[in-house]
Order: sequence, then structure tokens, then C-alpha cells
Amino acid sequence: MLRRDVFSFALCTLFLLPAAPSDARDEALKNLLNSPSAAGWTSSGPTVTASKVKDPSVQGGAALQVKVSAPSAHGSDDLAILPVDGKINAGDKIVIVIWLKALATDFNSLAQANALVPSSSMGQGTSMSQGTSMGQGTSMGQANVRFQVVESSSPALVEKQISVPKDWQVYTLESTAQQDYDAGSTRVTVQLGFVRQTLLLGPCFVLNMGHDTPLPAKESR
Repeated sequence: MLRRDVFSFALCTLFLLPAAPSDARDEALKNLLNSPSAAGWTSSGPTVTASKVKDPSVQGGAALQVKVSAPSAHGSDDLAILPVDGKINAGDKIVIVIWLKALATDFNSLAQANALVPSSSMGQGTSMSQGTSMGQGTSMGQANVRFQVVESSSPALVEKQISVPKDWQVYTLESTAQQDYDAGSTRVTVQLGFVRQTLLLGPCFVLNMGHDTPLPAKESR
């Protein structure tokens, strides 16, 4: 079986590079559980506001711009939400591919943020900590990406605390389902309320790769 990091990097490359083989990308998209467009993001929380913006430098050309006006008492109170429509069966391997970019961060609020950001919990899965960068920016924003059931109090299937750079970066998270999940009972959330900041959320693909799925084949040249 393929190593998880190699598998995730290959999937990430399929969605990141314009020249990626179309048949391999289409094959991966057959496993899609959600509508990946940035237009699907919504926001919630006492100190967060959001607006849809155009950005030709990200796949799909659009993003959700989220502004956190002040760190919240619980950083998880301010968040962005993306619904997942598909059904998941026990043993399915779930891969999340998400685009993130930081526009501004109030570094004077980082001390408070350090006390609020939860320790990273892997839940039932693992995550890729480095992502795939589209630039050489300095880490700025703070986000905690979670794949979870809709009830906010439930543990995440997988989550990852991320320092978001000023250039678009693609991250992947993985989880193997330990039980069945009905269609529409899961979602991706990005917790944002740890620091005063402005982030862009691009497309997010949630893929069900089944059981021990082989790597999508690339075209031979």
C-alpha cells in the first residue's frame, strides 16, 4: 500500500497544477463528496465577517475573505463552514484538499492567541503539516482545519492547526472513517478566532478514496 504522504502529495498535485493530466484529475473527482467551490463557504461567530472575492491566482478564481475583528473567548467560536453532501462508510479513506492564504494578522494579539489555539488533535486520522506552497510567503495567519460531524461539540475525525502564509498554499488532511456517516452529516470547518486577522479560503475538495485506493495513474509521455 502507498505511503500516506506520497498519496496525499500526488492528489494535491493533481488539483494544484494546471498541466496535471485531465483523465487522472477526472478520476479523482469521481470520489468527490462535496461541492468544492469557494462559493460554498459560510461563516459564523461573534467577531467574524465574510465576503466573496475574486482572485485569479487560486483554482476557481474566487475565495471567501474572512475578517476576525478580535480574538474570541474561544478561538473555535469564529469559523468558516463547508458542508459535505456524500455518504461515508466505515473504513473509507477520506482526503481533504484545501486552499488557504493570509492577508493580514495583528501580531500584537498573537500572545493572546497562543493561549487560545487548541493543541493539535489528530482524532481518527492524520494530517500533512507542510502543504504545497504556491509562493514563498512568511507564515502569518492562524487556523485550525477540522473534518467533523455536523454537531459542533463532537470530536473531529481529523484536524490540523496551521500557520497560514501570505501566498496561497494547499493543505491535505486524511482520515479513515471508523463508522458509517449519513449523507450531509459531516462538514469541514476552519476555526479562525484565535487572533485578529484576515484570511482567504479557496476551494476545498473532500474525496472518498474508498478502501486502500491505489494512486490515480498519470498519463505516459
